[in-house]
Amino acid sequence: NDLGIPTRFDKVSHTIEVEGKGGPQRVPEQPIDCGNAGTAIRFLTPFCCAAPGKVVLTGNTRMRERPIRDLIEGLRQIGGTVHDTKGTGCPPLEIEGGGIKGGVCRLEGSRSSQYFSALLMNAPLMEQGVTLEVEGDLVSKPYIDMTLDIMARFGIEASNENYQRLAVPPGQQVKPTEYEVEGDASGASYFLAAAAVSGKTVSVGPLPHDTRQGDRDLVLLLEQMGCSWKQTGSQIELTGAPLHGITADMHGMSDVAQTLAIVALFAEGPTTIHNIANARIKETDRIAAMATELSKIGAEVEE
Repeated sequence: NDLGIPTRFDKVSHTIEVEGKGGPQRVPEQPIDCGNAGTAIRFLTPFCCAAPGKVVLTGNTRMRERPIRDLIEGLRQIGGTVHDTKGTGCPPLEIEGGGIKGGVCRLEGSRSSQYFSALLMNAPLMEQGVTLEVEGDLVSKPYIDMTLDIMARFGIEASNENYQRLAVPPGQQVKPTEYEVEGDASGASYFLAAAAVSGKTVSVGPLPHDTRQGDRDLVLLLEQMGCSWKQTGSQIELTGAPLHGITADMHGMSDVAQTLAIVALFAEGPTTIHNIANARIKETDRIAAMATELSKIGAEVEE
């Protein structure tokens, strides 16, 4: 609403209606405070580049410590004008507006897939579309799949060349549609963990079998630890059992690494979690936080 996009939330039907306007329609008088919502500020930054004037995005103390330099520099490559006002590569951000030309942009892939999602979703606002060239290995690939799937549902064609080159051709219009939001696999992880450590059974959903959410694959790791599970329709049912430690590559599901760390406390033998370096630049350094807090309750943790 601050940017002139009417939205309505119906508490009875649990629906949100957004009246698209083809980009921001006005400039808010005050900075937009994103709190500590990293996803919000990353997705809003390229969107605000299309505003009819200057927009300031800020957040709380922790947000002002969270790096976003890669996205800033990526936007500058394709004609965006974004300044980190403190010169730290972190918010607050001052965005000039007026539109983005688009074109080719090279981004480091190991830090956050959300930079890529932000640019892909805002590509229809760019005169030349966008081509994203990935430097290194792209983290959290399932979320890129989810982004492209949602864009296709809204009529936007894009290409993915083995997660090394992502492109949205110019001249496309977003088509209004209805979209049902799946259950949150990250949130469901806590209930799955409770079943795993208690030996009980829990059912969570809706999480369809073809979901793009990488965190859904936590059930596969819990199965390796000794649990059993089955999918019935859009519901996942998991039953706990005596657990044993595993080595877990959580490259595509780092958001549930903390959940698995708790389950590991109840397992026989050590559990090793790796490939989650991007967890250090979340709302907190999640790796350090896990090690610190688990150590307080007597766990042996090596970081």
